[in-house]
Amino acid sequence: MDVLEAAREIVGCDAQFLKDSQAYQLQLTKPALALGDLEDIANKMAAIQKKVPPANLSRAALTIFAGDHGVLAEGVSPWPQEVTAQMVGNFLEGGAAANVIARKVGAHVLVVDVGVASKLDAQVGLIDRKVGFGTKNLCVTSAMSYSDAHAS
Repeated sequence: MDVLEAAREIVGCDAQFLKDSQAYQLQLTKPALALGDLEDIANKMAAIQKKVPPANLSRAALTIFAGDHGVLAEGVSPWPQEVTAQMVGNFLEGGAAANVIARKVGAHVLVVDVGVASKLDAQVGLIDRKVGFGTKNLCVTSAMSYSDAHAS
């Protein structure tokens, strides 16, 4: 199974396994909740895998969700909107700082286009889930409709 196929199989957490994993954590030889966020991550992994304790991950992926926002018109960024598509290309070519970190830990990089304002050509590592070409300016109106927000 390749990384894109694996990404399509991602499911939500199973509430019972989440509870079971939390109970398991409390039985380990350590103070309760001593590992903080690591315990939360382990519990979520157990709930996703439906296995307590969770299995070690053999293939990790860094998933970057890309989109443009209409509030750019208010001068909130020094870069033009076209930079988003350029950054997506840079992520996919392995040239961004995030790629360096991903390589260091052996993770694949995936980019999900949820609303880049320009058209992106299909390529390996890019998942098209575009809800729209950017959002509206939230200083003027709602950035997106309720249904668009839930579709993303």
